[in-house]
Amino acid sequence: MTASKEFATQIGALAVGSTAFALGDPSGGTLLATPITALAALGLTLKSGCAHKACSKAENKVLDLLAQHPEYLDEDIDRARIILANAPNLATLDPKEVATHIHGKDFETELARLLMAPLGIGADDHKVRTIIDTALVASIAVCKQDTEFRSALTLELVLETARKQGIEIGTLARVETKIDNMGDKLNAILAGQFVSLGDMRALATEFGAHDIDDQASLESFLRLKAEEYLALKSEVAAIDDGLKRLSKLKAAAQGAIDRVDLDEVELLLSRVQEVEKEEAAKTGELRANNALLRGEVNQAFDLLSDAADGFRIFDPVEPARRRHDYMQKLYHYGLRYRGQGLTVASRMISDALAICPKPTNPHVWAMCQNAAAVVFQEQGNRTEGQTGAQMLADAIAAYHAAMEVYTRAEHPENWAATQNNLGNALSHQGSRTDGQAGTRLQADAVTAYRAALEVRTRADHPVDWATTKNNLGNALRNQSARTDGPQGAQLLADAVTAYRAALEVYTRADHPVQWAMTQNNLAATLRRQGTHTDGRAGTKLLADAVTAYCAALEVSTHAEHPVDWAMTQNNIGIALQNQGMRTDGPQGAQLLADAVTAYRAALEVRTRTDHPVQWADTQENIAIALYLRAARPDAEDARGDLMDALAAVDGALEVYDPDNMSYHHTNATGRRDVIQSALAALPD
Repeated sequence: MTASKEFATQIGALAVGSTAFALGDPSGGTLLATPITALAALGLTLKSGCAHKACSKAENKVLDLLAQHPEYLDEDIDRARIILANAPNLATLDPKEVATHIHGKDFETELARLLMAPLGIGADDHKVRTIIDTALVASIAVCKQDTEFRSALTLELVLETARKQGIEIGTLARVETKIDNMGDKLNAILAGQFVSLGDMRALATEFGAHDIDDQASLESFLRLKAEEYLALKSEVAAIDDGLKRLSKLKAAAQGAIDRVDLDEVELLLSRVQEVEKEEAAKTGELRANNALLRGEVNQAFDLLSDAADGFRIFDPVEPARRRHDYMQKLYHYGLRYRGQGLTVASRMISDALAICPKPTNPHVWAMCQNAAAVVFQEQGNRTEGQTGAQMLADAIAAYHAAMEVYTRAEHPENWAATQNNLGNALSHQGSRTDGQAGTRLQADAVTAYRAALEVRTRADHPVDWATTKNNLGNALRNQSARTDGPQGAQLLADAVTAYRAALEVYTRADHPVQWAMTQNNLAATLRRQGTHTDGRAGTKLLADAVTAYCAALEVSTHAEHPVDWAMTQNNIGIALQNQGMRTDGPQGAQLLADAVTAYRAALEVRTRTDHPVQWADTQENIAIALYLRAARPDAEDARGDLMDALAAVDGALEVYDPDNMSYHHTNATGRRDVIQSALAALPD
């Protein structure tokens, strides 16, 4: 057998065990998480502080308990400690033997037996063997609970086997540099260098994403993960600083003891304990960051909660403060990757409020209420139906609660920020509420924004002023949609004024992203004004809307802001479509054709896989534009346009679920009927 075949055979044998290590056996087999780090004291080479500490703690606890047993002499216990501390560098774990025992009921005992072999304990030294065996079994049991090292197990056993056999050094080198190569590829992605699609998919899988296929989405996802990876790498490199602080404090405490200055000893030891808690919390935060890097959101929640609770002994409110800060981490993860991030962020801040009711610390309570409102609002924006409406209502209630403490008199800036956020929640709630109730909510949003502007003046807070001006424009535009006649037209004009004011601060040079966003909002309002204005004035407003949308695309490019780019392309399509509807002759037909082109550009990003609802909305827009072009007296290919329109609306109906998206489904179904009738009416 060649060396290559031997290596493949050993990997195959390991695969049997590694599957059980990583996944467990559904028939009741044992799940082993970590012999490598957990048993570092016995010679396996991959080290990890947390798991190693847990393992050693379990071993020492067993040894301490056995030391109290009259059957064992102190010298037996001491010998066992020395043997464990001086174990050989390599424990002999034959992969086939490990695979054989992995599903046995006595796996801990069998693995302990394997690990005992290289320790060189004589057969007649029964008591010491029993002591070490008991300690090993306890250690392995603890290790099995640590999920962090499952993936490392298979790699380490392969490497150890290859090293001992001297097999395929070239292959071994490639395996050993796997993690370094991951880092290199992540750096290449950040630098815009070429990375193959296969490598990108493999990297995404390492970070817990198994269902991203298209290159643009992979690049976007991995750029975010690369930034997080580099941040984590930097944070891990800073661990030594905390250890140095502890070392200095402990040395100072030793000096105070030598001087018999017991008050100084107490002060220094209390500081040591506090710094140790800080370092433990930092380690928990690093582990949480690593968990999030791998997509393990619930593990990150548990680690951060434990880190926060460690400070209860120093300050009963500190766990709430910490949870408030940790919520931000989970919240931003939820914004980036959706999934469970927002759910666990909501749990984190709810736990904070339970720990710190208002009488305990009003300021921390208000801070947490405001944070809870932000999470509820984001969840509500992303959730349909009554559930989403209730989340928005909870956000509004939490903002009002926060302002019981954040009063304008005592905390003007916090009050203004909360008024602004309250306006956002009221506006979103109003947009999804019918009738007078919805109109009232939009009016309340306008009131909240105007209140915020009493503190957020352009002179004192120019950027905040521009932010609230932009938000005010959105609320006025929404209010106008529910208001008829001259009053509705005036609300639209006021919205345009608010956007143009925001653009005085949100310049392209200083605030390009906000500038593009406000240009988009201005364009949407100009388009609505244009559709409600007759004659040449209305046509001019629609042309101005297209100009504003195109300006936004100068910043919201396909490469850097693909989602915003696609949204703007869709909006350009709507504005061109509105122009085409009121323009006669070939020029009008061309405007409708340009609208279809813009919609189809949006579909480069709004794919059915990644953005199904937006994909369906854009498909329906394509159907409308094609139907309008086919209905024109000068239509060149009415049948072709109608057939394409029918295909587009059929695509939308594949996404518009009649139960959960009944409004969209009903509209699209009616549109399909109209298109089919138009086709049937065409002459043969």
